[in-house]
Amino acid sequence: MTFQDDNKHSKKPQHTADTSCTKKILPLLRKKGEDFSRTTRWIVFAIVLLSQSLNQTSYPALPAIQKDMNTTATMTNSIVAIRSFVTGLLSAVWATYADGYGRRNVFILSNSFLVAGNIGSALTLNMTTLIGLQMISSIGGAAAYALGVGIINDMFKDHEKGKALSWNAAMSSYSMAISPLIGGALTDYLGWRSIFWFLVIAYGLLWVAIIFLLPETNVFAQPLDDKYETEKKRTSYKWKKLLINPFASLKLLRFPNMFLLCAYLGLINQYHFSSMLVGLFYLAGLIGNTAGTWLGGYTSDRLYMRRVTTAKENNQQVYPEMRLSQPGVLAAAISMAVACIAYGWSVEKHAHFSIGIICQVFILFGLTLGGSFLNVYAVQSFPRHGSSAQACMQTVKCSLLAIGRLWAIDLQNLVGIGILYTIFGGILFITCPFVTYIQLNRKKWQYKRELVNQ
Repeated sequence: MTFQDDNKHSKKPQHTADTSCTKKILPLLRKKGEDFSRTTRWIVFAIVLLSQSLNQTSYPALPAIQKDMNTTATMTNSIVAIRSFVTGLLSAVWATYADGYGRRNVFILSNSFLVAGNIGSALTLNMTTLIGLQMISSIGGAAAYALGVGIINDMFKDHEKGKALSWNAAMSSYSMAISPLIGGALTDYLGWRSIFWFLVIAYGLLWVAIIFLLPETNVFAQPLDDKYETEKKRTSYKWKKLLINPFASLKLLRFPNMFLLCAYLGLINQYHFSSMLVGLFYLAGLIGNTAGTWLGGYTSDRLYMRRVTTAKENNQQVYPEMRLSQPGVLAAAISMAVACIAYGWSVEKHAHFSIGIICQVFILFGLTLGGSFLNVYAVQSFPRHGSSAQACMQTVKCSLLAIGRLWAIDLQNLVGIGILYTIFGGILFITCPFVTYIQLNRKKWQYKRELVNQ
């Protein structure tokens, strides 16, 4: 990867004003070759995790909202459906602009939607308006996942990315366990509107932290190039950039390795936790989540760095597929497949609930273990488009989840939960060798991928 010399056109006085404007737009643009300090990395990491950890807080308030507004369960549940749809759809839009214009600016803008949406939700008096305001809030929330991965990929070094991205991915499970407890306590003692005021304060503080503590991490977020010498050409180029295709990030799916990876991650997330993991199930599942995250992140970094060292010693090329591990993904698939099958039959045969709890542990263990290899590989394959890579995974996952929810209940009623989960577990096991296919065929898309990353 090469960068243009910053001083190449410094002798042209007519571009002084443009440079000044650029510094105002991107005040914290990282200098070429500059590394972030360890303290800065972990402060930003905390901001990223916090931005993703509050999304589930309002769900315990749905019954209280239904009662207070005298509406139906269908109307209140539509809030959840709309939030999922908007998150999946707009992650790609935010990612496109974050990769092009800088993550910091997009993060600040997206957080304004969260603050505005929750202020309105706390004040609204009817259900229709509340649904619309939650849609506005979801527009901002959709950015957190894609931007978080892009920022982590920018800031952390290769030997740290596996652990950092694994813990970032695991945050959704912790959020599902902890955020509803906060929301439930606020609803019980202060009423459901207090949840939205709590979110206003939390996102407001986060907004301040982003403005004052978050540097611009995307070194590719460059201003207008000095080669556009006339004002007319510069203006034309600027409008061309502003009219960028908002779904351009999804073009990464044309790469076979990216498509296969996103499809598999979407498949393993078909196991829908939010309706099953309650109480003890949630807490037990976090044991597997923590174990899989730690083991996957540690193994991913260690394996990658060992392969990189060997390649450099032998004057060989370093490539992203060194991050993948077929044995690791196979172990994750076996853990999920066996646990899914056991869970399905334990429910159908009305076995003791402790069997279901144990199955949840191994399902989440396999989910986070396999995801540790696949998520980091996807982002590392497109270092210039880290947010876009995450957006592709998020969009495919949400799309497959939506499709899965449409047919899952009908299939369960048709064949029974035991057979359904057996089929699902078998699919997980049979499809996991796609990792070997990606490793063996990396040269097929390597050249085009390098062009995208230039």
